[in-house]
Amino acid sequence: MRTLFLVPAVLTFTVVALGAAIGHADDLPRFPDLDGDGKTSLAEVQARLPDITEAQFIVMDRNRNSTLDTTEIAVAVAKQILPYADD
Repeated sequence: MRTLFLVPAVLTFTVVALGAAIGHADDLPRFPDLDGDGKTSLAEVQARLPDITEAQFIVMDRNRNSTLDTTEIAVAVAKQILPYADD
């Protein structure tokens, strides 16, 4: 039963830690939407950051849908895989 109470605490800590690390959405890097689908693909990341490899993209794409969402980008910034918006 204690495990059930631990999961929300861990999730809350993760969200708070990400918020502290990132600040807000303006701190996240922005990528061109080359195909107009509203998602961030490897090609779109590489259009702005050509040194990002497919292996790095796979690590960032935590839900394995071949695109990055805002949360995945925030985690990648916090882990210093991606730069902040002004870097």
